[in-house]
Amino acid sequence: MNPSKVSSWRCSCCGRTYFEKSTAERCCVCQRCGKKETKNGLVECIDCQIIASEERELKRWDGARKVRLSDYDDDIVYVESMERYVDADHDMIWEAFDDSQYPERIPLPSYRELGVYGIERMTLGIDANMVYEQVCEESYDDYSMSDEASRALYDMCSEWNERFGESMYVPDYKTAIAEG
Repeated sequence: MNPSKVSSWRCSCCGRTYFEKSTAERCCVCQRCGKKETKNGLVECIDCQIIASEERELKRWDGARKVRLSDYDDDIVYVESMERYVDADHDMIWEAFDDSQYPERIPLPSYRELGVYGIERMTLGIDANMVYEQVCEESYDDYSMSDEASRALYDMCSEWNERFGESMYVPDYKTAIAEG
């Protein structure tokens, strides 16, 4: 074996090493504002991460379909800033709101600032299509499930899901809830 010499560049803040000098010079420097950070090669400082997060949230809110709370057809909403599901009722949203996050804020934040979104209901259960695909994948090459067997599989999964499937909900970021 013929060993070869490798040279590298070290970041003066965190000590990480890089093959290129320009990469080491950019390490621990915010790519957005140029502020020097000592956070092991982060591309943005904490302040810029917060700004970027707020920009993403605003873009998501602006791109969502707006539904007034009074016109919303479900009984649960998701409040992004609290990471909680609450009853779709104006008083319940404010009751759940932890004003210690904003002790100096009067008036209270808007629904947009809180990030109030609709929900999407789902049922956790057995997916007959996935079971079918797995059976076919793990069988020999020319395997094909008969129509009777596939109907029985779908019926069995449907029955199991009705009896044992768990209901859950996830945020629906395509539906923003507006006050009113």
